[in-house]
Amino acid sequence: MMMTKLVTAAMPRKTWRDESFRLAMLLVTTKSCRQRHFDRLGYRAYYRDIPGSMWCLGTVESIAAGAFTFMTRANTQAISPFFIVSNVKQTITFYCDKLGFETRFREPDRNPFFAIIGRDGAQILIKSDKDVSPLPNSKRHPSMRWDAFVYAPNPDALAAEFSDYGATFSAPLTDTHDGLRGFEICDPDGYILFFGRPCNRPSVFDDDGQGTTVHLIP
Repeated sequence: MMMTKLVTAAMPRKTWRDESFRLAMLLVTTKSCRQRHFDRLGYRAYYRDIPGSMWCLGTVESIAAGAFTFMTRANTQAISPFFIVSNVKQTITFYCDKLGFETRFREPDRNPFFAIIGRDGAQILIKSDKDVSPLPNSKRHPSMRWDAFVYAPNPDALAAEFSDYGATFSAPLTDTHDGLRGFEICDPDGYILFFGRPCNRPSVFDDDGQGTTVHLIP
C-alpha cells in the first residue's frame, strides 16, 4: 500500500520556533480523515496527496471535525528550455529536418530572430542576438553537458527514426551508468539533448493503479 509524506501550513514565521506549536497530523484515506493532534492557534493548513490529483483544504478545527474539502490539483504539462542560438533559421532547419520537429511560431516570418519549435510534448524556445553567443553546458563543464532531457518512452524506435532522417548521434543509443536508456543529439550550436527514459520505471501507484492511502506527517 502506497504511503507518502507531506504537510504544509500557512503560519507566521515566528511560530516555527515555538516549541509549544503543533501542526496537525492526519491519517487520510479515501474513507476517513482522523485527527491525532492539531495546532492550538487554529491556522489554516493545506494537505496534499503527492501522487497527484487531490488536495485536502480546511482549518485544523474543521479537518478534525471531518469538515474538509478535496480540491483538484492543478496540472503542469511540460517545460520548454530557452536556447540562445547563432542563427534561428539554421536551428529550425536542423530540428525539423533531422529530428521531426515542427515550427510552432516564428518572428518575423522571414529571417526570424525568435521561434518556438516542438515535437509532441517537447518544445524549445530559440532566439538569436548579434551581441550574444550560444553557451551550451558542454562548454562550461564536459561532464554536465546535457542542455535538455527529452523523455522518450521508446528511445529505440526514436533513434531508428532519427537515423532515417540522417541525424548524427553525439552519443549512441545505450544504457547509461545513470540507469537511463537513450542517446544524445548535438545541435548546430552545440546544445546537447538526451532523448530517453529510465531503464526501470517504477510506478508510483499500487498494482491496481489507485494509490489511495496517504500518511500526512508534520
